[in-house]
Amino acid sequence: METLIPSIVQGFEILIAARRAERKRREARERKWQEYCTRRELAKARNKREADRTPFIDSLIDIHREVIRLQTWLADSRPIAEQRPGSAYWRMAQWVQARLDRLVASIEPDGIEMQLAENKLFPDPEHDELFDPLGDPGEKYYWQID
Repeated sequence: METLIPSIVQGFEILIAARRAERKRREARERKWQEYCTRRELAKARNKREADRTPFIDSLIDIHREVIRLQTWLADSRPIAEQRPGSAYWRMAQWVQARLDRLVASIEPDGIEMQLAENKLFPDPEHDELFDPLGDPGEKYYWQID
């Protein structure tokens, strides 16, 4: 019996070492999975940002077109409105001018820059919080992570 004790101890040491190695492998796999999940979230956010860029530029183009329409209308209608100060037509022309001023301010470079900063549509690449130096990760499942 006493001769078996060293082999029993060695068996326990092997078992403990195997369990330790398995735990380390499992923890490493979990860290890789968490990193992958974080990278997937960054990729989703980058895709959303890219999708938001098109409606933004479309809205700028729409505003620009409306500015042109309002300027054209005012050019034709202002002389008539000035002949009728205080009339409903004059008030409408004043309202159109105020609307035009707001729209022009929104498509000037400073106005656009402010909107871009608020929406984070074109961040500075050096300070982009969605940047992933490894690029977009492919689609994976937990059991594929090693």
